[in-house]
Amino acid sequence: MRPTSIVNYQLSIINYKEGLDMKRFKGLQFILGVVVGAIVFGGSAAIAAGIVAKPKTAEVVIDGKAVDLKGYIIEGRHYFQLRDLDAALAPGGKDFGIVWDGKNNRVIIDTTKPYMTESDNAQMHPDAPGNASTDYSRQANQEIFASFFTPEMYNTDRQRVIDTGTTVNWGTKYTPQGMEAVEAASTFFDSIAQLPELDKAKRINDFLCAHMMYNSTAAFLVDEFWTGTTNGVCEEYASMFQYMCWRAKLPCVYISGITDANDHAWNEVYINGKWLFYDGNLSDIRQSIAIGEEAKNGHVYTERNTRLTIYQKEVYAPSSTM
Repeated sequence: MRPTSIVNYQLSIINYKEGLDMKRFKGLQFILGVVVGAIVFGGSAAIAAGIVAKPKTAEVVIDGKAVDLKGYIIEGRHYFQLRDLDAALAPGGKDFGIVWDGKNNRVIIDTTKPYMTESDNAQMHPDAPGNASTDYSRQANQEIFASFFTPEMYNTDRQRVIDTGTTVNWGTKYTPQGMEAVEAASTFFDSIAQLPELDKAKRINDFLCAHMMYNSTAAFLVDEFWTGTTNGVCEEYASMFQYMCWRAKLPCVYISGITDANDHAWNEVYINGKWLFYDGNLSDIRQSIAIGEEAKNGHVYTERNTRLTIYQKEVYAPSSTM
């Protein structure tokens, strides 16, 4: 039950666990106005997507120490050579977080906090969803602000949930693309729109298990998921469940961790005022919905980042963890 890559794409929170080994570099995204592109720059200029850019220095701070990285600034986005960034984070590649400090025109990288936040979102993207003028943080469990997370971060994320329903950037991997798949997804969500919350979750689970086959070697294809069957591992089960819950207006978080000594991914879904454990992979094995604490049935689930999970729960449902 090992996820192929434990990357939960978030617009404002990303817990990145794969390092910068070029052999494993597949679609790494930093959504921040700071973009580390898969472009190998050289010489005194770079061509990216047809744009010619001259090098421009930008201070980069890693774990409190300034490092010398040649940067390219194109339309407000910062590009660095992957080999330079990898060397700065050597040896072996580290988990890290990147924050754009717009006030001081610098990039801050911290390997002790593997998160990424849009700390300067309002300055960079004044019209983007998530720019909060309301202090929603007063509604939240105040314990989440005892460590890394700040009221400003919470307000931005909470506003994005209000504006869009989610903080997740689904990209194309989990969003139906073809007309047939789009229509199949719309038909399904229309059919469950009026159901009680628990019934919605059960119907989502039934669809998920009917259209997904556990296979760690074959590719997951989202359109085939909606129109037939496709393959996936626990990462796809958990991601598709979260996506489907979002479409059905059920708050849901993606969780990665260890189950019985194996890498695993699962969810918690907010139903009738309570966060309930859910494991889609286990549900498929049992051919019945594995929901609620009793569904674990002796299995030990250990989260990698409980603080992040609690924060995300509070973003989707304020005061729900109190």
